[in-house]
Amino acid sequence: IALFGRSQIAVLDARLAASPDAQTAQLAVTWQPVAPLDFDYNVFFQAVAGEGADEEVVAQLDVQPLAGEHPATSWRPGEILAETYTLDLSNAPAGAPLRYYFGYYDWRDGQRLPVDGGLDDKLVLDDE
Repeated sequence: IALFGRSQIAVLDARLAASPDAQTAQLAVTWQPVAPLDFDYNVFFQAVAGEGADEEVVAQLDVQPLAGEHPATSWRPGEILAETYTLDLSNAPAGAPLRYYFGYYDWRDGQRLPVDGGLDDKLVLDDE
């Protein structure tokens, strides 16, 4: 689906699902390190309403992948990893379409890993 960093992390699958009551959204992500990582990156998962200048993050999650129990610097190239992230959407505007952003970043300075050679700095998923 996407290649993060300098061909460091391949996202193989990303499945978004909202709860029937629209109070939560879950993102199941499967990824594979392509090359060794030199830093323990965090992941972000955001729900965004509006567009352009009116864009607003209405829910956000920033965590170490795999609860920090298997840090990125210990991932082996070719290893398949998976995790599901859940957002609380109780503060999102009712009925508004949402977009979801997912990516990896350096928690020290907020710098995001580029996606697909720098075309973006996040994976974008639309509300369905």
